[in-house]
Amino acid sequence: MSKTEFLEALKSRIAQLPPIEIDKTIAYYSEIIDDRIEDGMTESEAISSLDLDSIVSQIMLDTPLYTLIKAKAKKSYAWTAGKIAFVIICSPIWVPLLIAVLSVIFALAISVLAVIFSIFAVVFSLGIAGVFAVISSPFEFASSAGIGLTSLGTGFVLVGLMLLAVYPAVIICNLIAKACKKLFNKIKSLLVQKGGILS
Repeated sequence: MSKTEFLEALKSRIAQLPPIEIDKTIAYYSEIIDDRIEDGMTESEAISSLDLDSIVSQIMLDTPLYTLIKAKAKKSYAWTAGKIAFVIICSPIWVPLLIAVLSVIFALAISVLAVIFSIFAVVFSLGIAGVFAVISSPFEFASSAGIGLTSLGTGFVLVGLMLLAVYPAVIICNLIAKACKKLFNKIKSLLVQKGGILS
């Protein structure tokens, strides 16, 4: 496959992107091929070192979903009076479905944020309780040395637990964020792969 054939194949595979994005992508991969040829590869070696399927998949995953939907709508749908009437007539079906889907997405997003907030609330409540226990310990000493020492020790233990729990809390929240991103990318790849809604 020649450079021209590769770039034409790439262009046809990403045809659903906006024209500006297509031009940027073609220019980028043209430059990559030229750089590899300058480094001593032949044109066919430079082309064979690039996996077209992987490139297209990565481009689609990196492109915002809104951009893909907007480009697909512009290219696929010419709004005629008949189509507008059809959309209006079918609105009792698709509007509630759209609201339900958006509600589920919103509920999932709120749930994830609530879990992350709860994790950090527990961690920092340990620290706040510890600080208050340390601050109140001198007043406890006035009534009883044993109670004052217990309050001071409890305060230091709670602050220590908070310091120990911050790192695992950050790791757990990062894992949750990565899992959400992976799920979003999986859903997006189903939409943009061949045969998907946005393909």
